Amino acid sequence: MSTSRITAWLVLPRDPLIFRDGRPFEAVPGARARSLPFPYPTTLAGALRTREGVQKHGGNFDNGTVQALLQRCIWGPHLAEIDPQGQLRAWYVPAPQDALWVKEEDAITRHWLRPMHAPGITEMPEGLMPVGPKKRIKAKPYRQAPAFWSWEALEAWLVNPQDGPVVPEEIGLSALLQESRMHVHIDPEKHTAREGFLFQTTGLRFVLAPDGKGWSEARHLVLLVRTDAEVDEGIGYLGGERRAVYWQKIDWQPPRPPEEVLASAERGAVRMVLMTPAHFERGYLPTWLQSAVEGVQAHVQAVALTQRAVAISGWDMKAKHEKPSRRLVPAGAVYYLRLEGPPEARRRFVETLWFQPVSDAEQDRRDGLGQVVFGAWNGQPEEVQDA
Repeated sequence: MSTSRITAWLVLPRDPLIFRDGRPFEAVPGARARSLPFPYPTTLAGALRTREGVQKHGGNFDNGTVQALLQRCIWGPHLAEIDPQGQLRAWYVPAPQDALWVKEEDAITRHWLRPMHAPGITEMPEGLMPVGPKKRIKAKPYRQAPAFWSWEALEAWLVNPQDGPVVPEEIGLSALLQESRMHVHIDPEKHTAREGFLFQTTGLRFVLAPDGKGWSEARHLVLLVRTDAEVDEGIGYLGGERRAVYWQKIDWQPPRPPEEVLASAERGAVRMVLMTPAHFERGYLPTWLQSAVEGVQAHVQAVALTQRAVAISGWDMKAKHEKPSRRLVPAGAVYYLRLEGPPEARRRFVETLWFQPVSDAEQDRRDGLGQVVFGAWNGQPEEVQDA
């Protein structure tokens, strides 16, 4: 995948954005348009390619133009926070699913879900090891755990996941607020609302207001994305209902892989964390990844997957019909990999795929599905200890 001429962009929403979840939304009284919790990479990929097609080709999407635009790649989107001057302050990724949050008495504790020895017979497919906490936990899961982690919090977790008490507000942010709006149909002759013609939309609000404080201290959130598409700054539209956004170019590069993670790869084992949903032909199991880097064979040993698969479809603008529905592995899923090959090749495996998509199909990788980072792991399953 080419990485030349890649630029980073902030997408600044003006209003709540709607990323349709696929449920019917027809012109009938009481219809509701619901939004996904966070946009898929394919939505941003379509918006960027359309923006380039309009700006460079005047909206003339012939076959040649469409094929050229489909070669454009996207990395992201990520949730980001900007300061009052519009500069990038922090950025966030979906919470990794190898972290279990529980409330124990007055403390909130985070536990690492690691591969475990499985005595007897299990129903795990492909010889996979189960994952779980190191000790037996009787406390209930903490339901208000951050949905998005700051990069600093995730990087520390990638390097050295540790069990212990944590403060959720220091780790990341809760899920984006969903705001519902009621709409009416205006009679063009009477200029009044037509009786019974009500519909509702639910969009994502990219603002966080601190509890007990006014909107003057609100935190402003945006989308962060990288692409090799050749587009200009300015106003555009994104998602359903053509909600307005502003595309702002910034100087930003993703961080390098930590040396501790590269050393773990040299020893032959790593954790792979999905930052965006991924599509694999065999469901949960990646195949292209297993031989993506010359000289290295990657074998999946365990998967920390605590959420259900997510569905994706859409409308094919070229073919003028619906795209087939597909099931994606959700963002945050963690794969425990054993790497075979020379140490220098195993190190190159992480360096090559760091922040890159690893979905099986090449077009899915161009669309940003399955972007990953890696974490350290010693490659050995552990025994469950009594509490």
